[in-house]
Amino acid sequence: MEIKASISSLEDILADNRKFYQIPDYQRPYSWDKENLSDLIDDLFNAYINSKDENYFCGSLVLVNNEKDQRFDIIDGQQRMTTFIILSCVFKALYWEQINDKAKDFILKSIQDRYEETKRKLRFLTNEYNQNSFE
Repeated sequence: MEIKASISSLEDILADNRKFYQIPDYQRPYSWDKENLSDLIDDLFNAYINSKDENYFCGSLVLVNNEKDQRFDIIDGQQRMTTFIILSCVFKALYWEQINDKAKDFILKSIQDRYEETKRKLRFLTNEYNQNSFE
């Protein structure tokens, strides 16, 4: 098995219309609480306000190509990845009318495949334990 590392933006990961992700059933369920979420949001805002660098390191993500399911299995980073998807859904639900078209496009791309109307599949599947709640 070949192991490759690369640096990708959150937009590249979430909004690439060719990539779909899933949490394998053997991974622990989503467990972040309000404190974890608050820490992440505070860190994002602080980085945005205080950083002169346009890039923000939001942790590593370990993916394995699951050719059978035509998805990438998230081996490490699933708590953050799930949280970013949840935040996209929250922005869509609460702030849709206030955000610009570029942000709307990013949010829609990060939630589901918009280009195959006949299939319309979710970009991100949690493990079986959490999927119904997530949808």
